[in-house]
Amino acid sequence: MQEDKAIRMLRLVGQWDREKESRHSFCQRHNITIHSFGYWRTKYLKQQKPSGSFTQLPAATTQTNQLEIHFPNGIRVLVPSGSDMAMVAHLISLG
Repeated sequence: MQEDKAIRMLRLVGQWDREKESRHSFCQRHNITIHSFGYWRTKYLKQQKPSGSFTQLPAATTQTNQLEIHFPNGIRVLVPSGSDMAMVAHLISLG
């Protein structure tokens, strides 16, 4: 029964996301509390994230003498070319 509710709620949140209706209006129409909707929306958003913790970036078209790493939290790290890649890998694993 709980699994059925989860499937129903996640479908509803997905529907809301596609329709772009206001939360208030959508919740009233589907007889859902705003609090419950927020709970299921959080779960829905977690399912939508890619499984990896890094965001794939397109390759740069200009050549640089450094490696640029962008972390999902917005931190950007510039690594000079010729740096020890084992050290870079270790630093990335700390992120």
